[in-house]
Amino acid sequence: MSALRMTARTTWRPGPAARGGLLAACFAVAFFGPELFSEATVRTLMMATVMGLVALGLNLMMGYAGQLALGHVFFYGAAAYVTGILAVEGTSTNLFALLAAGIAVAVLAALVTGIPGLRLSRWALVITSFFLVELMPSLVDLWPEKTGGLAGLVGIPRISLGGTPLETADLYRVAVVLLFLWLLFQRAFVYSAYGRILAVLRHDEVQLQAVGVSPYRLKLVCYLLSAVPAALAGVMIATLDGLVTYEAFGFDTVILVLAAVILGGQRTLYGPLLGALILVYAQQETLSLQNYTLLGYGAFLVLAAILLPRGLVGTAIERLPRWRTPYLIDAGERGERAAAALGPEQPAALTVCGAAKRFGGNQALGGVELTAEPGAITALIGPNGSGKTTMLNSVSGFARLDEGSVTLGTTELAGSASAKIARSGVGRTFQTPSVPAGLTVREAVSVAAFAGRRAGLISTVLRLPRWRAEERAIAARAADVLDELGLGAVADEQALDLPLGRKRLLEIARAVAMRPALLLLDEPASGLSPDETERLGHLLRRLAGEGTTVLLVEHNMDLVLGNADTVFVLASGRMIASGPPEQVANDPGVLSVYLGAETTDEDEVIA
Repeated sequence: MSALRMTARTTWRPGPAARGGLLAACFAVAFFGPELFSEATVRTLMMATVMGLVALGLNLMMGYAGQLALGHVFFYGAAAYVTGILAVEGTSTNLFALLAAGIAVAVLAALVTGIPGLRLSRWALVITSFFLVELMPSLVDLWPEKTGGLAGLVGIPRISLGGTPLETADLYRVAVVLLFLWLLFQRAFVYSAYGRILAVLRHDEVQLQAVGVSPYRLKLVCYLLSAVPAALAGVMIATLDGLVTYEAFGFDTVILVLAAVILGGQRTLYGPLLGALILVYAQQETLSLQNYTLLGYGAFLVLAAILLPRGLVGTAIERLPRWRTPYLIDAGERGERAAAALGPEQPAALTVCGAAKRFGGNQALGGVELTAEPGAITALIGPNGSGKTTMLNSVSGFARLDEGSVTLGTTELAGSASAKIARSGVGRTFQTPSVPAGLTVREAVSVAAFAGRRAGLISTVLRLPRWRAEERAIAARAADVLDELGLGAVADEQALDLPLGRKRLLEIARAVAMRPALLLLDEPASGLSPDETERLGHLLRRLAGEGTTVLLVEHNMDLVLGNADTVFVLASGRMIASGPPEQVANDPGVLSVYLGAETTDEDEVIA
């Protein structure tokens, strides 16, 4: 066991039992609130619980997924109106039936608005979701016989459980139970493969597509999930006073929920709850100043963003660096398990035929032909601007060819989305390494396995054996790749803190951990030390030996000539030479492109 890991284990940190005990104590105090506090305090706690649920939904979307959406108050209101209508008309007052109806209408609203908003752009979602809140009075006034119109829906009977109407204290306890159940769900969700992949989504959607995940689909899943706690809040609030009015779901509430998330801390589990409690209490204590509520929230948002950019809970966690739940469970010591295979399950050859790509008047690729075989390292070299990166982008789906075909084995890649191509067995790196914040080196590598995971959402949230086995396998593969590249000693450090060269190695490790049939490397040796370059060469040879098709774009000719089996040379978008490294290194056409047409001195060959 390394000294680093021994140090980490002897440093005190609150374990799962301590954190679970603290959460259970908070739940007990909240649950027995009616016996511990006055009626007015319980009402304040009830409102804080309701706003906390809405804030948790917003935090899942804005904090963890990095997408600002303001529609959660609409989902909250929609569920409240549906609950009120069903109860008033005598359709049902059963708690579980109303919860199901509220969730259904909130998720449907999220689906209808999320499909266009998330597909277009980040700001499209903001505008679409904000429009929903502004639309609430008009929608309510469309069916006044059902909703009560602008005057509100009154006379809502109490929710019942087992046929017995719930009193205020019981209704409060139900709300607390729902809050803690959702909190447990969200905790399990964000501290899993979903949390790791959301960190990549927040940082760089291109990197997300490179590991085979569609940013649009991931954002839509998060948006639909984030509507659920808002719906739970709406069902609870509908019968608290027996009244539902559209004014309770207006812009003031949007700002309150947004302020609660920012004050408590984005991307923290308990921050939004603390923020909601503080703001609801402050609101109750300053009812005489309610005409200035919006102004106060606005000023508060600005001050909180400046003075507490990480929020109250986020700032506290930063000062307690060991208080952190890992996103990835331990795979065990290397000596306790066999080394994982890094090569593909099904090797496949890459064939590029007649690849042509224009950018305006610039011919980036002009009818390029290229073949890369499994078990071999194929290098693609050429001067800057010759079309090498365009070739990699065309193969991996980040650029669409104007003409030509790209096949991997029997699968046609040209025209497919980049995430789909990655899932087909294509891994790649980029010229500039991009590393998400908030993940350790080990966790950052493990995101490569997200698209191929078999443990679904339910298995993940419930921590079933299938999920545990898969997590250990992912961690083991990540550990093996990191050891191959000399990053094992820093596996538990923050990935964002690595120097440039090691960030590049980390990105290579992430691509290799996908076990791709085709590995595309764009200048991987740039910024590496000689020792790191040697390790990279060793890894490439191991991958080729296990059946991986490696396509290497590189300016480091020592790496190319020392490891490549075949070299292709691009110049001005056209292939001018190909063959074994020694042959290409002495090709007159290649020497002309690199060193000038008059070069004949044997000392000036590429080698």
